[in-house]
Amino acid sequence: MTTAWALSREGFETAIVKLGRDVPARIKSFVPDVLVLDLSKPDINGTMISWLLRDNWPDLPIILAGVRSGDDGPLPARTELLTKPFSIDDLVEAIVRLVYSPSSDL
Repeated sequence: MTTAWALSREGFETAIVKLGRDVPARIKSFVPDVLVLDLSKPDINGTMISWLLRDNWPDLPIILAGVRSGDDGPLPARTELLTKPFSIDDLVEAIVRLVYSPSSDL
């Protein structure tokens, strides 16, 4: 079971992007309510992608899924880390928390 499939079963519309460098272009055509990024994309890590997106989408909630190493640096505002392994319920709770708490700086 993929995360996208599980989220679609929970009623969320999903889009999949394989490479981190393709995320900004995909967001331009599919503006998400929340972005779930794997920390270990094959070409660029999720933390770096989240910082790159902040220029054009400063309020976009982002969930980074994975395990951070000590040298990943700080997370941007409105970004939350969800440590693997996690349940779909954990992910849904994080999505709801970020999407419906716009004033929070996580």
